[in-house]
Amino acid sequence: MPHLNRMTCMGHLGRDPELKQFSNGGAVCKTTIALKGKPRKGSDGKWGNDTTWLDVQLFDKGERGKQATNFAQYAKKGDAVYLEGMLSQENWTDSSGQKRSKMVLDAEDFQLLGQRGQGQQQQETRQDQAPAASSSGDVPW
Repeated sequence: MPHLNRMTCMGHLGRDPELKQFSNGGAVCKTTIALKGKPRKGSDGKWGNDTTWLDVQLFDKGERGKQATNFAQYAKKGDAVYLEGMLSQENWTDSSGQKRSKMVLDAEDFQLLGQRGQGQQQQETRQDQAPAASSSGDVPW
């Protein structure tokens, strides 16, 4: 039976990306993204959207690209981003012995969409500076 594990999302970064270098030359970049949820009416009678927070990680994959390094260099807290990748589940036991788990987006591709509160001209300048990340290295046309 076929399976598909693919996720695409757009949202704003909840914190500055953190880059960790490995001794073998690889790297991982970790951050969080805020995703707009469905509309709900609050106790005050006003409508608003729930926010879903998702942990994100990107890896440098040798000759396949430097997604983690590029993302950490150009992305900042509050930036709008498009991410594409696979969901994975992390499991651990906390200090009190409770088993815990969370879903993480292992992002393979990204696009920086601009900074929050920034003018259109500044957004275009920043996007021109950041290289487009592609896991395949192929030209898209």
